Amino acid sequence: MKNLKKAAKQGKAAAQSANQQILTAAHSSGASSGSSATLAAYVPGSAVDRFLLIVKVFRVRNLKWTGLAAKTFTKFRPTVAVQVQQVKIGQTGVGTSKVDEPTFNESFFAVTSSFLPRASPGALVQITLQDFDLKLGINELGSFTFAPKRATGPQSWDPEWYPTKNNVKGEGEVLVAGVFVPCDEAIGWTETPMGDFPMRTGNDVRLYQDAYCPVPFLSHMQPRNAFEDMYESLSGAKQFIYMTGWSVWTKLNLLRGKECPSLGKLLADKAEQGLQVCVLIWDELTSVDGSPMAGGLMSTFDEETRAFFKDTKVSCRTLHRYGYQGFEEAVMSHHQKTIICDTAAGNIHAYVGGLDVTNGRWDTPEHRIFSSLDNDHKDDFYSACVPGATAEVGPRQPWHDIHSRLEERRVG
Repeated sequence: MKNLKKAAKQGKAAAQSANQQILTAAHSSGASSGSSATLAAYVPGSAVDRFLLIVKVFRVRNLKWTGLAAKTFTKFRPTVAVQVQQVKIGQTGVGTSKVDEPTFNESFFAVTSSFLPRASPGALVQITLQDFDLKLGINELGSFTFAPKRATGPQSWDPEWYPTKNNVKGEGEVLVAGVFVPCDEAIGWTETPMGDFPMRTGNDVRLYQDAYCPVPFLSHMQPRNAFEDMYESLSGAKQFIYMTGWSVWTKLNLLRGKECPSLGKLLADKAEQGLQVCVLIWDELTSVDGSPMAGGLMSTFDEETRAFFKDTKVSCRTLHRYGYQGFEEAVMSHHQKTIICDTAAGNIHAYVGGLDVTNGRWDTPEHRIFSSLDNDHKDDFYSACVPGATAEVGPRQPWHDIHSRLEERRVG
């Protein structure tokens, strides 16, 4: 008996040690992430010590409360947890049952190098369908397990509907896909795995450092200027302009030292010309229109921007972070920064990166904090790090960031 207890203890310690060897687990959409477990033990004869596991949760359907829960709950706020060997690697956001099939489209990636004892491949990945109640927290409906398939490429996945089995308070179905591949093979992939869109060829990419690079900046090349190119693209758009942002400042002048309309006027004028102009900005919950807190704690101008476009033909909407509740809903921001528009030649320009089109972002690699207060930053002063700093005295907060422009070239 003592030997059996000793062996059991050693086996448990070995499993814990193996779990500690786990390298990384990351959630592509920014939701919760945690540890991972090995896949190597489930590949017969494999000597590879690192695998990439990818699990994508698409949507759920046929949600139903059962037993006593059916008398207590009427609505659903579904969320899905992903586990590997009882180790959680991710959790989706919270959906809604106002539609027949609440959609998530969230991917979870895990890289692992540990070797756990062999087990049934069918029990490799566990999916747990849950409901999030604002008062009671997480309620488990049911769960199931499935085995991921060996990937032959970044898009070699085939989602399947799985009904929950080990039902606790309810039941439903989850559309999910899972694949795995040796890391040394995945390194050669040039395409994002399980992406919503396939990789395409024939496009141009333009990279930017900061909003403006003076001439000459580098001895062997002269980079383009992000804000100047944005202005050129927006001014030349013929059919549509789509913009998303953590903050969009309508008073921003994309050009310095040159005459140009503000960003807000430029967009309003393009909409007046018949273009479809849509602006989607983060709804900062601390900003309240018409109150002393109209600017919010983060000074994102969301209420000011919405009010500016209210009587124009620009479609402007504010959006808070759906899929989360309470504190998470308040602090997790809508952080994308994109500008997408067409061109006179029929191509499409898409700007994406770290630069918001808002105050304080126009800067050069020189990052002047005093000498530009009377010229380039006269009407664009921003300083959130130095108490008491003013537009007259400074210092302004320097802003260093990167950005990019993708250009799709249409054929025919």
